Amino acid sequence: AFLSGVQFDRHGNVNASVIGDYHRPKVRLPGRAGSAVLIPTVKKAIIWRTKHDRRTFVEKVDFVTTRGNIYKIVTPICMFGYSNGMLYLEAVSPYSSIDEVIANTGFEIKTHQGKPEVMSLPTREEMRTLRQIDPKGIRYKEFG
Repeated sequence: AFLSGVQFDRHGNVNASVIGDYHRPKVRLPGRAGSAVLIPTVKKAIIWRTKHDRRTFVEKVDFVTTRGNIYKIVTPICMFGYSNGMLYLEAVSPYSSIDEVIANTGFEIKTHQGKPEVMSLPTREEMRTLRQIDPKGIRYKEFG
């Protein structure tokens, strides 16, 4: 399943419900049910987020909508994996750096086995396939 959320912490907790206190939130978000039901039950949950900052990757989420069973979290600057109840830095975008990931993450970053990989860029064939599937470029709308 491909899902998103607004906050993530080092333990793989996902917040797609509220910002702030649950009973008196600053913002109540439209998401909840999908990720709460899907993430625990699907074989692989891949989460994407078009923004990577300290408000998104926090020490502790404001509310736990769901937790665990995350395969990957992908952002414009990196990709996290999930193992033994913890997120770890698996790969860094070729347009970013480990320092940028650290500066924009609100928790201490761990790696799984040594230095993270550099993500490969999409091939021409992959880009051609994306343009065929999405000729109007709807995939870009989420990036604002």
